[in-house]
Amino acid sequence: MIMNTAEVQVLKAMENDTEWINAHQEELTKKYSERFIAVKSGKVMAADKDFENVLKELYKKGISPAETVVRFIFKKGYLFIL
Repeated sequence: MIMNTAEVQVLKAMENDTEWINAHQEELTKKYSERFIAVKSGKVMAADKDFENVLKELYKKGISPAETVVRFIFKKGYLFIL
């Protein structure tokens, strides 16, 4: 499968947002503990304890969830292993 330039740009932006989340984990944990956050362009675009509400807020803002990094922020001290 060959990706076009737009697809590559979206993936790179999502990679950057994932790195931003990792770099700001401590402050995100303090502010958004036990919530889902949606990050785009290094900004939290939506946050809620209910995943569906995060999606609704993204759609309301005209943001595609497919181009957004959504992550659950655990309480400090919790470790999630895949």
